[in-house]
Amino acid sequence: MKNKIKEHINDPEKLEQLYRDDRNAFESGFEEVYSEIEKSQLSRYWKIRLDYNSMTGKIKKSSPLDILILISTCLITGFLIKIPDIFNVWLDEIFYTKNAGIIVFFGLTLFIVWTTKSLN
Repeated sequence: MKNKIKEHINDPEKLEQLYRDDRNAFESGFEEVYSEIEKSQLSRYWKIRLDYNSMTGKIKKSSPLDILILISTCLITGFLIKIPDIFNVWLDEIFYTKNAGIIVFFGLTLFIVWTTKSLN
């Protein structure tokens, strides 16, 4: 693939055909040969195109399960914050002073651990 890219560096149609025939081989071959052909205007175009395609693939889309986990985490965190109101605890200032940060960070941590799958 590297030799084909070098041969057809000034032929945009042939480069497009090579890319569509085998994208993975073209991308890896292009990365290996780019230092030799970087002076060509067309090679700069392909470098930008391939880098753009690799960047868009890194964006993670939310799944319905992630949204369900987010809603569940919010409900659990909301319940924990409302404990003094639900159980008629008179010392709610002490409760919030001691536990508000822990409760909020618990919710954030739970959601981040779930979305990054860091426990797997």
